[in-house]
Amino acid sequence: MLETTRHPNSMVLTQQGTAVVAGFMKNAGWLATSYTEQPLEDIEADAELNEQLVEYEARLKQSRFHP
Repeated sequence: MLETTRHPNSMVLTQQGTAVVAGFMKNAGWLATSYTEQPLEDIEADAELNEQLVEYEARLKQSRFHP
C-alpha cells in the first residue's frame, strides 16, 4: 500500500529500477499531463544531462572536504 503523498505534484515510484517519465504543461504552474514508470534500461542516456550529473557529483565531493 502506498502512503499518501504530501504534495499534489509528487510522483511516486512503485517499482525498484524504474524512472518516472512525465510530461508537463506550463499554465499558471506546471501541470502534469502524463505519467508512466519505465525500466531504467529502457531509457536512453542523455550526454548533456550526464555531464551535468558528473559536475554536480564533483561539487558534492568537494564540499564534503571544504566546509
